[in-house]
Amino acid sequence: MQNRNEIRKRANRHFLIKVVINTLLIVVGAVFITLFLSKMQHETTLSRQRQNSEMALSEAVSLLEENARNTQTVSELSHDGN
Repeated sequence: MQNRNEIRKRANRHFLIKVVINTLLIVVGAVFITLFLSKMQHETTLSRQRQNSEMALSEAVSLLEENARNTQTVSELSHDGN
């Protein structure tokens, strides 16, 4: 009888150790996945910001070029009128 109790205690301890180890592995895996996804989100955000900045800069350059053409046209019309 004592032999069975000892075997049962050992089996319970072994089972508990396996549960603890599996829980730790799950937690560590979740942390790694969270870190990976955070890094990917950060990189995606930086890429979108860079793209938006490039588009805004391109639009600003386009507007400046258009303003320069319009200024040239007004200057030419002003000189022709005098």
